Parts: sequence; structure tokens; C-alpha cells
Amino acid sequence: MKQNLAVYLVILVMVLPVTIRSQLPFVEDFGAGTPAGWTFPSNWQVGSVGYAGHPIGNPSPGSYFYFSPNVSNYSERMTSPMISVGQAEQVQVFFDMELDFYTPGGAEGLAIEYQTSSGSWIEALSYEISAGSSVTYPLSTKAYIASVTDSIQLGFRAYGLNSYN
Repeated sequence: MKQNLAVYLVILVMVLPVTIRSQLPFVEDFGAGTPAGWTFPSNWQVGSVGYAGHPIGNPSPGSYFYFSPNVSNYSERMTSPMISVGQAEQVQVFFDMELDFYTPGGAEGLAIEYQTSSGSWIEALSYEISAGSSVTYPLSTKAYIASVTDSIQLGFRAYGLNSYN
């Protein structure tokens, strides 16, 4: 069965300390389709069902990078709008992620990034499947803590040699 590099995201940004979801300053569950202020370059999209009926999201729908149309030597970053965090010095970002890999033809990966109003993208987490490997990252919730100033922008960058792998 054909699988693809896919990332299913529900984004939660939490100002520390916060204990319940209703108090979170920003939640994106992609339930209303393509959200305003987000960028979806190349094969990034929002949906409920991927290749061969594979469910997208936790719960559905979610955002994912689809293998088709085929792109080569790609590095495509889906981004959120800038999210105000007030006076917080740190935020904790939660997201659900799954990475399916079809064939061990070349390196493919996902970099989880953020930037503040002051500038450059910072890589918080990265998942890569090397050429010759056959690995799948099952659906799970991931998190990182980011040092911030007054805002944060989230980035999810799919990259690789050939999206059809």
C-alpha cells in the first residue's frame, strides 16, 4: 500500500504554567478547513483522508504534506500566523505528528521550527528517514518549549529528495 510523507497536526501553544485546554491562548485543530493566516506551500494541505483512505488528524481533520504531485529536492515550510504570547518568556507547543514512509529511496524528513518577532527560524525538533531505511513514526503527541519575546510563529518544514519516496 502506498504511503507518503505526511504530518498530521493539531497545534496547541501553551503559556507556562497552564493546565487545561480551555485556558490555552492558541489552538488550531484545522476543523474549519484552511485557517486564515497560515501558509500552505507546495504539497501542504488540510484534509481528513489521505492516500488509500488513511485517516488524517487526531481527531480528523489535520494538516499534512502529500507526496503528490511529485516534488524533488524540496524544503517546504507550512507556517502559522504570528501568535501573541503577551509577557511570557517561554511557551510550550504541543502538536500531533505522524510520518509515513513508502520506499527507502532517499532522505526525507520533517523539521519542527519556530521564530519570534526578532527573526530567524530555530529548529526545535527534527525527524528524518535516511536513504535505505524503512521507518514509520506512528501518530503521537510531541511537545517542545520555546523561549519567546512577545510572539511566536510555528513552522513545519517537510524536506527531502523526492516526495514520492
